[in-house]
Amino acid sequence: MDVSSLVNILRAKARMLGAESHEAEDLAQETIARILSRAPEKQGHVGYATQTLTRLWLDRQRTLRARARRLRRVAASTIVGSGLIPVTDDARSVIVFNAIRSLPPRQRAVLVLRLVEGLGYASIAEAIGCTEQAARASLHEARVRLRRELTQRGIEP
Repeated sequence: MDVSSLVNILRAKARMLGAESHEAEDLAQETIARILSRAPEKQGHVGYATQTLTRLWLDRQRTLRARARRLRRVAASTIVGSGLIPVTDDARSVIVFNAIRSLPPRQRAVLVLRLVEGLGYASIAEAIGCTEQAARASLHEARVRLRRELTQRGIEP
């Protein structure tokens, strides 16, 4: 696989994790640079690149606690006063998207890797650098948080 195709794939994966377009580009480029400097023989390996990208993203999220607080405020702002906003399909999508973005970084990564990428628990654990049991627990907690968040906003999960 050529580098430009790999960059496109990585950019899309970074967007699935919740990165903005400029951030997704930065993550994709940093992932390629890291692969070329540390394991050039794996430059065409999508799985290795995904694992590297996910770990880079998690590292960034750990250092961006303020960003997580800001995202939670955005999710909370979808509620008008004490009542719920009328839930149309567009509003429902925004609420679900914001609820997912308000998850802690590890839980969000596990949720995306499982539900979007379709990875098994062993692959998820390897990608984010934890045990399989920890990956299962993170996914469970992410689902519990999402269910609670969506139920509070009047959306049946």
